[in-house]
Amino acid sequence: SVFSNIRNTSKVSDSQKLRLTKNHIHKITRHYIQAITNKVPGVIPSPQNELELQDKKSADLNAAVWQDAVFRYNLKEKFNEYIQNFVELGEMCAFMYWDPNEGEHVGYQPKMSDDGQTPVLDEMGQPMPDMENPVFSGGFAFKNIPGFNLLRAQQAKSMKTSPRMTIREMVDKSELLEAYGQDETKKKFIGEGDTGEFIVFDTNKKQYRQEDAQILLKYQFFRPCKQYPNGYYYISTERGVLEEGEIPFGIWPLVWEGFDTYSTNPRGYSIIKVARPYQAEINRASSQAATHQITVGDDKLIYQSGAKLATGALLPGVRGITYNGAAPQILAGRDGGQFLPYIESQISEMYSACMLEEVNS
Repeated sequence: SVFSNIRNTSKVSDSQKLRLTKNHIHKITRHYIQAITNKVPGVIPSPQNELELQDKKSADLNAAVWQDAVFRYNLKEKFNEYIQNFVELGEMCAFMYWDPNEGEHVGYQPKMSDDGQTPVLDEMGQPMPDMENPVFSGGFAFKNIPGFNLLRAQQAKSMKTSPRMTIREMVDKSELLEAYGQDETKKKFIGEGDTGEFIVFDTNKKQYRQEDAQILLKYQFFRPCKQYPNGYYYISTERGVLEEGEIPFGIWPLVWEGFDTYSTNPRGYSIIKVARPYQAEINRASSQAATHQITVGDDKLIYQSGAKLATGALLPGVRGITYNGAAPQILAGRDGGQFLPYIESQISEMYSACMLEEVNS
């Protein structure tokens, strides 16, 4: 085995070297997430003029609307997702839009005839409901967009001022066919019957896999400009545009925040960028200590050439050795303890560079 080979030689090949991982970065990110989660304030509308009765009523009304939204859309859970991306990925992005399929079930679409233009009537002359097409009241949807699925304009100096933002998302073909299956042109854009595959990252198995049941969907948003005062958007695949138009009410649907930014790049950087060099050095020193334990860890018995050793008398709890010639010597093994002070100093320096004490104070 590999370990027996390591024990039998002091020269360890690259394929036999131990590579340990001491994940201190996880602890640092958990502390940051916990600190933000515990101290994150809520939103409380307040009157502009405390002495004006109308301002107080408006503030109370807006506060009630906000509390209803927090409960209805489970925003506290969403906040935890955004904070986790904010710390671990270095930036968070929330995509907010109106989804007509959300909310409460309010009825069914009227059943249409074969021509698709005339509703089918019952014996009382009332439109018959189509039980396969339910209607919902609708509601706001809040989608968490990871930083690696968010693209900016190439010339942008800041994410918040980028004239164009693009979101990439893998969507099941069946969902798109259900929404656009009646349009033959858009059905071609979805790629029905296409055997093309995408390489996607499976977050459950932590590995890449090939996917042919999904298709890459892109949301492109353009900020308001002279040509489009309300902004513009496209929803498209690689083959064509499925939806386009002005942004509803001109309200920009993306909210972006970066953990840390540099003057040469508008993207956000995570605290992991600071901790990774220290973590790599801690892993190297820990691996070296473990290698010493395996290669020279055991005690060794050194005896002079020509001397003879033999098993001596065995007593309860005592193992004896007899020898002829010079007395043998015991060479103590190494446990890699010489690396411990250096490893501890690197851990302490990493926590200091990441300002862990300040975060927890």
